[in-house]
Amino acid sequence: MIYGYSERGIFNSIIYYLDYKRPDLIGEFLNKILELEKDVFSSTSHSFIFLNEQSFSDFGDSDLTIIAKPRSSKGKKAVVFIEGKVKTFDGKYNLEKECENVIKTIKGESDFEGSNIFIQLYYKYLLQTVVNSKEDIKLEEKDTSTAGLKINSIFKRKYKNPERRIGDNGIVHKACEMIKGAGENYFYVAILPVDVKSENLKEKYDAFNKALSNESENMNTENVRCVYWGEIEDFFEDAESVIGNFNYNKCKDKKDEYNSQIYNK
Repeated sequence: MIYGYSERGIFNSIIYYLDYKRPDLIGEFLNKILELEKDVFSSTSHSFIFLNEQSFSDFGDSDLTIIAKPRSSKGKKAVVFIEGKVKTFDGKYNLEKECENVIKTIKGESDFEGSNIFIQLYYKYLLQTVVNSKEDIKLEEKDTSTAGLKINSIFKRKYKNPERRIGDNGIVHKACEMIKGAGENYFYVAILPVDVKSENLKEKYDAFNKALSNESENMNTENVRCVYWGEIEDFFEDAESVIGNFNYNKCKDKKDEYNSQIYNK
């Protein structure tokens, strides 16, 4: 058994289980987290690629990116960006507060520090916009930046050249080529430690977009999804390695009660 800490440990166990033991379940897993019909993705209709904690340079790392490639010319490619948030052992997670924090920053009412699910997924939206605006991803930085997009100042780099760039790392460019060409089938998934539905996350993104106004590229929220870690654990109830990692990230707290670092039960 291989154990891993926090959300990275859970993601690793999921990837290894699906890729090495149950590749037949990858399509079902995607259908589950994307809230799609059962037959949209399957091992017969698509092949799948996992990009584990892939760096996209100035557009941030992605906890997990899954690329679904159709096996026939009639099928459609899809790219799923997944970001996971955990509550930490003694802490709490509040999506409402996280949304308020980023909106206050956009409005210039406060400075923002730390990781934020809205910003993380927004960067992936900007990433695919940039990637698909180029016929060929070249190593020259001028061909891989947000130049030409309307970007709010808080999303720009604090450097001499503020544009966010893919840069010149060959592995990052390889990943960018792999995610190109999915058309309208780019999905943005938040896995959260609290039971929040996709429509609730979309409503908060509507407030996020309203704060951006016309001064920045608004994020299309049609393909935004939200999944509860408890649902992920239930899906993998027969996977010893995945459940083992959920259990590893539980421990007795000061009240002598078992407490999970991953999510609130």
